[in-house]
Amino acid sequence: MRRQLIVMLCSAILLTAGVSSAQEKGQSGLATGFPAAIAFMWHPSENIGLRPEVSFARTSIDTESGAFSASSHSWNFTVGVSGLFYLHKIDNLRPYVSPRFTYGHTTSSSDAASDVVNGSTDVTLNTYTTSGSIGAQYAISRRFGVFGETGLTYSHVTQDSSFGTEGSNDVFGNRSAVGVILYFK
Repeated sequence: MRRQLIVMLCSAILLTAGVSSAQEKGQSGLATGFPAAIAFMWHPSENIGLRPEVSFARTSIDTESGAFSASSHSWNFTVGVSGLFYLHKIDNLRPYVSPRFTYGHTTSSSDAASDVVNGSTDVTLNTYTTSGSIGAQYAISRRFGVFGETGLTYSHVTQDSSFGTEGSNDVFGNRSAVGVILYFK
């Protein structure tokens, strides 16, 4: 995956022609990167950017061995938004600070059956995350840019299971992201 991203970035740099420019008011595009998410990038002004994002994953595992069988299925959906406040312009480089909020919802179920044990479990997780980052965006051309950011994050996770147990967890840590932006105009 990393090798494909590097090849894609190098190809885009070599294939993009024209004069590089900074982000302009009203400019919009699609952004993607790591961690995996699909985002819409929009600049309502030259010094402010908004980046709403969505990510999702579906996982299914089925196992059977003799008299034992098990299956597990999960679905994760996350939506969020980042605000980008550009500090100043250095040629085509735009440093920024970015507050971010995301909400994630995960459901999972598992079933196990054997001669000895039969049972199923359902778990639901809700994750509320806020973070603050510093980053930089570089306009390689009018239609293509790259970005990178790092910062701190805080998450509050609530859990509910079919066993009747409920709980919550708070997580504090660091966050990093890199990506590319393809502008429409």
